[in-house]
Amino acid sequence: MNAVDEFECFIKPVRNKKLTDFCSELTSITQSQVDEANEYPQAIKAFQNWLYQYSGYVFCSLEDYDKKQLIQDSQYHRIGYPIDAEHINIKKLFSINQGLKNNLEWLVH
Repeated sequence: MNAVDEFECFIKPVRNKKLTDFCSELTSITQSQVDEANEYPQAIKAFQNWLYQYSGYVFCSLEDYDKKQLIQDSQYHRIGYPIDAEHINIKKLFSINQGLKNNLEWLVH
């Protein structure tokens, strides 16, 4: 399996508008990048336009955090959950597939 495309965009924060120094140092994201970005509803619309051009896509992330964050942000902005596919927690699936008792066991070996 190979990646066929990527989508990336910044989202202008509406609750905590100022990035902390820690966040900027950790991510290399600048204040001007988020100041110039679209707010969540417009960014999600662009994401959906990109995503829905592909049939049979799968929404995967390392844990459930990304899905929970999308749910929370969509509720806050009073828009529907943006992804119409099942979410797959790759860490959990990998742990089950490898017969690991602890989901974190594979990270330390």
